[in-house]
Amino acid sequence: MSFAEWQSRWAQLFVRTLGELGLKDAVVSPGSRSTPLVLALAELPSLTIHDIIDERSAGFFALGSAKLTGCPTLLVCTSGTAAAHYFSAVIEASLSFTPLIVITADRPTELHMSGASQTVDQMKLFGDYARLYLDLGIAEPGEESILGIRRKASQAFAVSQFPTPGPVQVNAPFRKPLEPDSETSNAVTFQSETTARPAIVVESGPPKLSNEIIDQLALACQEAERGLIVCGPVSPSGDKYQRKIETLVGATGFPLLAEGSSQLRFVGSDAERPVRCDAFDAVLRSPEARLSLATDLVIQLGPMPTSKWFGEYLKSLPHIRRFVISPHGWQDPLNAAESILISDVADTCSRLSERLPANMSNEGWRKSWAAADKAASECVLETVRHGGEELLPASICHTVFEHVPRESLVVVGNGLVIRDIDWFCSGDMATAGVLSQRGAAGIGGMMSQAFGAASKTDEPVTVLIGDETFLHDLHALVIAKKIKKSVVVVVVNNNGGRIFEHLPVANNPRYSDTVEEHFVMPHQVDVSSVAGSFGSASARVTDVTALDIALSEAYLESGVTIIDAIVSPEAAGNHYTTLFGNIEKAMLELFAMDEGPEMDRMPDA
Repeated sequence: MSFAEWQSRWAQLFVRTLGELGLKDAVVSPGSRSTPLVLALAELPSLTIHDIIDERSAGFFALGSAKLTGCPTLLVCTSGTAAAHYFSAVIEASLSFTPLIVITADRPTELHMSGASQTVDQMKLFGDYARLYLDLGIAEPGEESILGIRRKASQAFAVSQFPTPGPVQVNAPFRKPLEPDSETSNAVTFQSETTARPAIVVESGPPKLSNEIIDQLALACQEAERGLIVCGPVSPSGDKYQRKIETLVGATGFPLLAEGSSQLRFVGSDAERPVRCDAFDAVLRSPEARLSLATDLVIQLGPMPTSKWFGEYLKSLPHIRRFVISPHGWQDPLNAAESILISDVADTCSRLSERLPANMSNEGWRKSWAAADKAASECVLETVRHGGEELLPASICHTVFEHVPRESLVVVGNGLVIRDIDWFCSGDMATAGVLSQRGAAGIGGMMSQAFGAASKTDEPVTVLIGDETFLHDLHALVIAKKIKKSVVVVVVNNNGGRIFEHLPVANNPRYSDTVEEHFVMPHQVDVSSVAGSFGSASARVTDVTALDIALSEAYLESGVTIIDAIVSPEAAGNHYTTLFGNIEKAMLELFAMDEGPEMDRMPDA
């Protein structure tokens, strides 16, 4: 057997082992050095291959697929700078605990440091962001080599998921010739007792807390008079986690503060559900609300919420008890939790619920949060009504979520958009999963990620992003041509990164021009024309009725539709100022000493 044939079978065996372990999706970008891998992938019938030209876009597409399924997606690229384009997606995968297997094809060692084309040092390219680095080495004959390549495939698949999900880099050097010698030779597989063995399967999962710790948590909940359960962003890869949290909320009677991307916000209307304060970020802007709604216990499930004002609220309560329960990572950016409990959240919630007595929480406490949520929500609705036909952040969010199909997926960008969802959208507006990018909170690759998620669901997908996020990922419009299901992308186009206008520096008149030019960076780009140039269906809307019509029509079509929603930056700025001013007034009235809801105030200590 020639070296070329052996090398081809070597790649084939690695890929086939991944398939045996359950790999379903591979994302491939064009290149020569990855030839043995691509030929092997093409012969695996159980695998779906997604061909994406740009590696940066490919990385985020794979990320979206893996976030939705919870299973690793394979990325394959050629040697040189190609793999470097994966880096931002690898960082997000690492920080959001999303499983990826990244195979970086490489030149053989004799070409390194020689000036050879497309040859860079790829060893541990992603540094500590990769859970594991494996080098396949040059293909060698023999049963021991076969055992080694099978073991490395099993390792890559397992470590991408356990004990801490994330990206794994597999560096794969190949020598020329990169293809087998004849048209038929690549179809011949290894025939030996070694290859007939099943692939090595690793079984593991998040740790479970001891009964003693569960009992301590139960006691803390029973002793608390004003407890809260708080949930930050998680991926919509399953609902077991979320159902168990709802059970715990019901058992404690504590109000639930669940951000828009927590999978616990958009669950529809249900009179039997426990008290949930969807407008908590807007409520906690008010100093009076932060004082009157001071808690004595916080059970944080998963990551910290995005909300700035929830963070300020906790900082004002340095002596309260706070337990952070999460399956992975250190989810306490305030560095002030009493305990970090790395554990299976579903198991913890279930066992804790069983240890709690009925009707244990303060009814006045629940009523206070419910009243605050109602008052803030009424301010939002009044703002939407007062805005009339003008496209403003609140009216866009309301109009979009009124159209979101039931049990579908919403992909939300960063910047102001994810915050708009928290400020303006109550949970009874839709029943949907929400995919975000809060690991590293970057704006790159959001459309590509959305399209990757769309490849793993049969339901329509709604994407709500800002204009800079759209411009940051134009290659996704190439991917869009292959999508057949209904995907509606709403671009909130306020001509730049308007979140920077909310920075303290923007309040100083001395720096107004600097902020506009060097932070906001107005682009003057016609988003709908750009989308049309790529062949995507598009619409440009300037009022609420036009947005409503465009959404209705877009969901009836297959494929991707880009809706360019034009927002006046000045009007939006006034909109935020007026709305938050009204909410603060409402909180002041609600929690005035002689008019507030019936509840005991926290002592000054």
